[in-house]
Amino acid sequence: MTLILRASLTVVFSLFWVVAQAAEPNPPGQVCEQSLFVSPLGSDEWSGTLAEPNAGLNDGPFRSPKKALERMASCSGRWMPAAQLRRIVLRGGLYLLPEPLAITPAIAGAGAPPLRIEAYDGERPILSGGRILDNWKVGADGFWRTRLEDVVRGKWKFSQLFVDGQRRTRPRYPAQGYLSAVGPIDPTEAAGALGHNRFKFNPIGFPSDALLGQHAELLVFHSWTTSRLPVAQIDRTSSILTAHGHTFTSNNNGRIRAGARYFFDNVAASELQAGQWHLDHSTGELTYAPFPGESPLATQVVAPLLPTLLRIGNAYGAKELVGRIEFRNLVFEHTNWNMPTNGRSAPQAEVGLPAAVEVGAAQDITLDHVGVIHTGAHAISIGSSSSRIRIQNCELRDLGAGGLQIGTPNIGAAVPPPQDVSPAIDRDRVFISRNLISAGGRTSPGAVAIWVGNMDNVTIKENEIHDFYYSGISVGWTWGYGKSGAHHNTIIGNHVHQIGKGVLSDLGGIYLLGSSPGTVVAKNVIHDVDVHQYGGWGIYADQGASFLDIYDNLVFRTRDGGFHIHFGFANEFHNNIIALGERSEVRCSRQEQHLSVRFRANVFYHEATSPVFVGECNGGSFAFEHNAYWRTSNVSQFYPGLPALANWSMGDTFRDRDSIEVDPKFKNPTNGDFRVESDSPLREQNFGPAEVPASIAIAPQLTSRLPQVPDTFEGRQQRQ
Repeated sequence: MTLILRASLTVVFSLFWVVAQAAEPNPPGQVCEQSLFVSPLGSDEWSGTLAEPNAGLNDGPFRSPKKALERMASCSGRWMPAAQLRRIVLRGGLYLLPEPLAITPAIAGAGAPPLRIEAYDGERPILSGGRILDNWKVGADGFWRTRLEDVVRGKWKFSQLFVDGQRRTRPRYPAQGYLSAVGPIDPTEAAGALGHNRFKFNPIGFPSDALLGQHAELLVFHSWTTSRLPVAQIDRTSSILTAHGHTFTSNNNGRIRAGARYFFDNVAASELQAGQWHLDHSTGELTYAPFPGESPLATQVVAPLLPTLLRIGNAYGAKELVGRIEFRNLVFEHTNWNMPTNGRSAPQAEVGLPAAVEVGAAQDITLDHVGVIHTGAHAISIGSSSSRIRIQNCELRDLGAGGLQIGTPNIGAAVPPPQDVSPAIDRDRVFISRNLISAGGRTSPGAVAIWVGNMDNVTIKENEIHDFYYSGISVGWTWGYGKSGAHHNTIIGNHVHQIGKGVLSDLGGIYLLGSSPGTVVAKNVIHDVDVHQYGGWGIYADQGASFLDIYDNLVFRTRDGGFHIHFGFANEFHNNIIALGERSEVRCSRQEQHLSVRFRANVFYHEATSPVFVGECNGGSFAFEHNAYWRTSNVSQFYPGLPALANWSMGDTFRDRDSIEVDPKFKNPTNGDFRVESDSPLREQNFGPAEVPASIAIAPQLTSRLPQVPDTFEGRQQRQ
């Protein structure tokens, strides 16, 4: 199609022409620049080859990142040799994205030169999926109000709001704490085979219809996950609530049991407190109750529109890959997630939610010094079709769900644990290093900071992870002894702390599931793990955990112990320091007809009055040899009914016959310093790690000015 013919087209087809033109290769002889620039002060009508507007204001950088990507696609096949680096350089400022950016094979497919998308030196570009809200009117009540036409038209719904860089919440009932279910009611016929959707409530203190409003969301807390469901019917005569949708399973784990905590989110605007907001979908009116000192003229209010900001490659299973792409010094902010029409109830870890950055069928992708903050769901997802992915020196913070979701969940067939799995050719299929991942689960509390499902050769190294309501790192994801895709993974040198926070139960700083040949868990520092009721462990080897090598870890200040093995096969647990567990230091939950765990050369330091070991640790599935123990309480027993080391090691099992009970002479264990004094008896007897860190290097904070992220759920300590 010639330019003359294009010029004759009507205005109606002009937008189609722009898109079509962008996808066409350059005419013969046209130069493809290696570097393109984008700026909030630019124009998509300019060449994009200048870093700033020229003196005549008729050329300069592009205005939108999308235009720069289209330009890269239009140069397909006309680049210099493949080794030549292409660059898209973003000037500092805020870019409000109308749609997700997409890196397609046309931009970075086979044979294309490497591409780097980066910030201009010393500047901070922010790619936002939100919209800045203005036109506020201040009412006599002091509340700010504005009307959003796209909400009235049904084109926009949002469940997050960010004010001056801080997440704000919707009104809830009760304003603090939780209500308690009286007991389960059999589900309706529609939900019965899938999950539960009814429970009996206590009418005393239960909210009125007017207080609940039209769009209240029921949030029910199960042991390790939650259900967020719309309210379908409230029978006040029988005190029965029925929800749309259902919980994650029809078995007992999904029942809304007696005593189950719940509250209503997004109740009527009449319940607004300072720092909260309410959106009326019928009128489009957004109401915000400001904190003292906030002014609409000096406050930035952002509502998210997009659930995803960047897609790298096509979806899982695509034959054509994208690759050789690097992202540097960029910040992605403000993503949206809304409860589906029939609610959401995930079995575990909130797997399957969208992410701000999604990596699909891709290889050789690097994110370096990238920030992902203020999300409605996950920060980054990496699909099973990807390889050679590096996430390093990044900050993932203030997250509606989790930080990194890698791979896919899978329940394998019931087969014996595989022992002949070979490493993949690419040792570091995914490499996650020196990232700060914090303040997660703010909308979906069951999310995990780093989740790996049925992926092999993933390295998780020297990250700092803290402030999550569920587990810190989760790897595996085949229950029991089924065939697993998780093998030869490495979890090393991470700092994991402030996990659980008394909100959920049955969790771990590092959680491992299923058969995992070649997997190493080493040199991690894990501390301050708390739960609502039970199961707050430092390292948690759940159903079928097998072939794990766990060593040189320091675990302290946990609610239920530094290590838990549910059941597994041929695991080694050695040279670790396990200390300051509240209810125990180790739990072994199931006896089987094989060796589950060998404990050797560990140091167990116990100050509580509870036993050191609980569960089935006295059985033949668990071997103990050459360990060091120290109990500061005269009341504490080694195991219920076995008060002393001599009692614990007696019998036919020869358990712990070469172990000792001796003061390890840690420098300051109360404050987390487990280095040993020069005269410690551990030094020459090979107990514990060869080198104990007093602290761990913390990943750089890219958004150091980010305000503190408030809690959205109350934990056990806050309720006391």
